[in-house]
Amino acid sequence: MSTRELALIVLAAGVAGCGGGGSNVAADTPATGTDSITMTAASGGPTARALAVNLTATAQAASQVATRYALDFVSTAASGYGLNDAGDVVGKSYTDNGCGPFCLPPEDIAVWRNGVRTVLPLLAGYTSSSLYPLHINNQGLIGGEAGLIGSSTRVVLWTPNGSGYTAQNLGVFPGTSSADVTGLDDQGRMVGWSTLGGAFPTLTVPFMWSQATGMVNLAQLGYPNERPAAMSPGGKVVSWNHWYQLGDPGSVVALPAPPAGYVGAGSNGSAINDAGDQAHFLVSISTENLVYPFRLSQGGTWQQLSSFGTGRLSGYGMGSINAAQDVTFTVGSSGMVAAGPAGVGQPLVQLLSPAYPGAIVGGSGAMNASGQILAQVMIGRSFRLVKMTPVTACTANCLVSSSLAMTGQFVKVGGTRDGDCYQGTRSYNQSSATVTITNEAGVPMANVLVSGRFLDDYWTNSPVSGSTNASGVVSFSHKGLCGVGAVAFMVDQAALGSMAFDRTRGTLSGYVIPGTTPAPTNLAPVAVATASCVARRVCTLNGSGSYDPDGTIARYRWTDSSGNTLATQAVFVKTFSKTGKTSATLYVTDNGGRTASKRVTFTVLR
Repeated sequence: MSTRELALIVLAAGVAGCGGGGSNVAADTPATGTDSITMTAASGGPTARALAVNLTATAQAASQVATRYALDFVSTAASGYGLNDAGDVVGKSYTDNGCGPFCLPPEDIAVWRNGVRTVLPLLAGYTSSSLYPLHINNQGLIGGEAGLIGSSTRVVLWTPNGSGYTAQNLGVFPGTSSADVTGLDDQGRMVGWSTLGGAFPTLTVPFMWSQATGMVNLAQLGYPNERPAAMSPGGKVVSWNHWYQLGDPGSVVALPAPPAGYVGAGSNGSAINDAGDQAHFLVSISTENLVYPFRLSQGGTWQQLSSFGTGRLSGYGMGSINAAQDVTFTVGSSGMVAAGPAGVGQPLVQLLSPAYPGAIVGGSGAMNASGQILAQVMIGRSFRLVKMTPVTACTANCLVSSSLAMTGQFVKVGGTRDGDCYQGTRSYNQSSATVTITNEAGVPMANVLVSGRFLDDYWTNSPVSGSTNASGVVSFSHKGLCGVGAVAFMVDQAALGSMAFDRTRGTLSGYVIPGTTPAPTNLAPVAVATASCVARRVCTLNGSGSYDPDGTIARYRWTDSSGNTLATQAVFVKTFSKTGKTSATLYVTDNGGRTASKRVTFTVLR
């Protein structure tokens, strides 16, 4: 995998590896497994008050982990760092300036709200490459850092301002030279760690910033003089050895000792919920020092979530832990979820709708209150930034993308380098995607508005939309640069009146690698024939499900078992002269003159 493909999970691991918790980048039945181990610390534990809060929250919260997920596209060639309950995403993405594989376009810092990408303003003295919008709260405030992560950074706040945002440089704690942000809550408070010096700083300060107080030293307010690792929406903070409620110094609780053979709570990626339940990556005490994810109920019990240890050659990162103790995380460059309160990790790809064939979930970020999970998912041959959204199967009045067919061709135009693709060439890729929409019974649906997008292995994101014809078919075409690898297509939505779009079946994505061999100029149609009979020898023969992948059906003809023409309509009703088993054959001809046939056998009733 390329660096770009792993951007989301590598950033999570990179921030964690700098000594400060992970970055926030998921089965109605809780997951179970054989690699779960439960360990209780011999010392340490929460206060009775905190335990009561946790027991109440556990009793009220049901797992948000779904049995099936579909994909809501966010961006291509992008990294996602934060997700709020409204589904807003913050991160970085490259702008498609039309240069394809021949240049590296600018990378913007951005927020995606209701499907709209808004570029965040830069901070004076900094470029987008040195700005990181890491957190977004439920009021739309965005907190992050400016500078070189792991070296010298300062705190940044982006505040919504009408249709845009205002950037504010909050600096560092007075007397220090660098500050890392590890959390932003729904009151707009940020916590982090400010230092003076290099790898072994001479001064360290755990800080909190708010609009009312400015930047204050948490240790001077009665909190531990430790690096905050993560913060919940309600202001619960976990540091390297304690957790507490911001605003209540008396709430400080020591973390239990890590299970035997592990160290490093809070230092390699962490998350905490409003009840104080936590998730941490712990480091194994071994020659390889691999990291493993654990759930820590605030009652003081550690539970290992995966037996797969992640080392330096693959990505890992902590996403979130919610009120039900569902945990999202990445191990071995694979997105995972562990259903609360006691389920172990399972790969998210196993919960992804089969309508996305070949998809890979390469990184799992935060889960929000709607159960959406921020993730990197391979569609075609590259990873895309998406929200994995819980979906259920439709049983009636449904729209199904029953098929998706793609063609792709490299079209050479002039030049002396026969068959080559080079910068400045007039040659191009011509790709097409043909989508067939049916209802749950397989009957083609006309006038369905279908929206989707073409994507390539670089920067292209080309949305398209169109309506299906009488055969339930709509075709899209895309002319783009050559040399961009695979061209993928993703169906986003299908709409017709009150009908529901079922994303749990059919085909919603595919890809083609454009070649030099021309695609067929006219694909053959597909004949679909059904028959149903009622009393008094009356039968209905239906050929309306027939379709043409690259055009329309121009003619229908039905014949009986002797070859005599019965009708020339797609659907007709006939009263037969005799009862018993018989057959009919449907012949369809497309608008290019190609034909296909289908015989159907049925029983005429008395």
